[in-house]
Amino acid sequence: MNLFFRPAVLAALVIAAGCAAADPGSLAAAAPVPVAPKEKTVLFNGKDLAGWVVVAPEDRMAQATIVWSVSGGAIQCKGAPFCALRTETPYAHYRLHLEWRWTARPTNSGVMLHMNDETRVWPTSFEAQLAHQNAGDLWRIGQVSCNDAAGKPFIGIRLPKRNPSNEKPPGEWNSYDIDCSDAAIRLSINGLVQNEVTNVLPSAGFIGFQSEGSPIEFRNIYLEPGAAPAPAESKALDFTLENYDGKTVSLHDLAGKIVVLEWMNYDCPISMRHYQRGTFNKLAEKYKDKGVVWLAVNSTNFATAEKDKAHAEKFGVPYPILSDPRGTVGHLFNAKSTPDIRILKDGKVVYSGAIDDDPGGIQESPTNYVDQALAELLAGKPVSLPETKSYGCSVKYAE
Repeated sequence: MNLFFRPAVLAALVIAAGCAAADPGSLAAAAPVPVAPKEKTVLFNGKDLAGWVVVAPEDRMAQATIVWSVSGGAIQCKGAPFCALRTETPYAHYRLHLEWRWTARPTNSGVMLHMNDETRVWPTSFEAQLAHQNAGDLWRIGQVSCNDAAGKPFIGIRLPKRNPSNEKPPGEWNSYDIDCSDAAIRLSINGLVQNEVTNVLPSAGFIGFQSEGSPIEFRNIYLEPGAAPAPAESKALDFTLENYDGKTVSLHDLAGKIVVLEWMNYDCPISMRHYQRGTFNKLAEKYKDKGVVWLAVNSTNFATAEKDKAHAEKFGVPYPILSDPRGTVGHLFNAKSTPDIRILKDGKVVYSGAIDDDPGGIQESPTNYVDQALAELLAGKPVSLPETKSYGCSVKYAE
């Protein structure tokens, strides 16, 4: 992978011949909930591409359909044109094992982790690199975020592997073991740990392979349950932002409280619809005396403190509107839309996604995911639906 692409508007999924069919409309309307494997789960049966979906732009599908095939118990990839093959099911908290080998001159490919359902090249994801002599590098594709080995937000595109290449010669099989547990990613090539990142967002999604060069094969692809969670203190997120009144708010000062982060934009009609209806104000008031702190984050690049203040006064917003014009915190939490919600407990994200199940604003009694999650947390229960697909305007990040 050698280019960095921004996320595109969701396009229809295109399914190649020989792969399971899916209805693009239903997928866009209700994204499948990621599955956390409880036991060993075989992703490739060695016979056909059941459970896999070919992904490419519409104008490339005629060629992409013949890129992927099965022979000799392995997935065969021709390497051109550029496209991807991904699982039909999204996954979370798992350990992925696979083997690969180059069958011609080695060039480039990759394993895509926590993919979304875009049909562009390449979908938003983390790429576990397979480029020859660079297997073990990690790439950020689109608006995903993580912390490096030092625990600092990684703002680059490529995070190089720790050690010199330990790939086997072309024609020989290599193993890739990828641990995607507890919002972290660890990459091991032929038994050697080459990379590790933490505070990964998103922490779930589809798993895929890239067609990006010359012929390559994949086999023995399976998942196992993820590792036990690491201590919470080693995974806590943090930030400090300024309210429109000049006062600062730091996440570490809110230890022990449940924190709701709401991405907003007063130029977005979807965000404004909820302000006009009092959606956020009512929830903030409902839970403010129960140890819940509600914070709005404005990652709009052209927002100003004066406009934030005017918005707060107009709608009687009872909580801070924090300024994030460079998008640092927005990228840290992988906020994609306005609104987009994160609920944090002990500094860790326990809910990520939409405010409710009513993107069109037409339901009389929509299911409020945030209200449901907060009620569960305060009752001492885990969040039953930790991730949903947000809706609204795209966050207007600075270039």
